[in-house]
This record gives sequence, C-alpha cells and structure tokens, in this order.
Amino acid sequence: MAFTTVLRDIASTLGTSVGGARVYPANHAESTLGDEFLIFQVFPINSRDEMYVEPIYRGFVEVSVYTPAGFGSVRAAELCDLLEGLLSRKLIGRTQTSQSRIEVAGIDVADTNLYRVNFLFDFFST
Repeated sequence: MAFTTVLRDIASTLGTSVGGARVYPANHAESTLGDEFLIFQVFPINSRDEMYVEPIYRGFVEVSVYTPAGFGSVRAAELCDLLEGLLSRKLIGRTQTSQSRIEVAGIDVADTNLYRVNFLFDFFST
C-alpha cells in the first residue's frame, strides 16, 4: 500500500538521527527518549485519488521536534532547518513532498521539561 511506501521513504531519509537528535517513528516503545529527539508520523488524507492513470495517495507528515525546555527555541529551529533540507519539496522514492511549515506547540503537556515544535509537510505518492 502507498502509505507504507511513504512511511518507509520518510524513515529512510531521516535515518536514526538528525543533527544529533535521535529519530523515532510514532508509537515507538523506547522507555527513555532523552531531552532531544524527533518523532515522525504519516497522516493519510485519502486512500486513493483515481482521477489520474495511476492512483495518487495524499496526506501529510508531522515530525515533532523535542528539545529541552527553558533554553529558547534556537535548537528547535536548527533541527527544523535540517529537516527542511532533507524533506521539503523533495522527491523521495515514490513520495513527492511539499513546502514545509512549522507549528510551535511550546512546552510539552506530557513532560514540562521538553519544548515541542511540529515540522509539517504535505505529500502525494503513487
């Protein structure tokens, strides 16, 4: 299925770390993540767009960027800059990504020692 392809394309591009921050897929069972890490997740919007010869799958990807709280947003911005270079407006395997956007979530509600910024982009894949 195309959403599995998107997940694999993004995972292979991110690898296990970006700028020294560990990378995990959503629902990862790591017990200790540390104070700087990224979590990515694929959100399908529709399963098939059959307007084209080959079905097109669409959705968006969210990479949650976690850094230590109380130190400002510079480190989160540095990690987002690295993500921009890796993921924004790229053809990765069979996945085409769009221009990215950033959403500042602020202090994490589950762990107030962490600051969170969401790096988001749309995709389509065949």
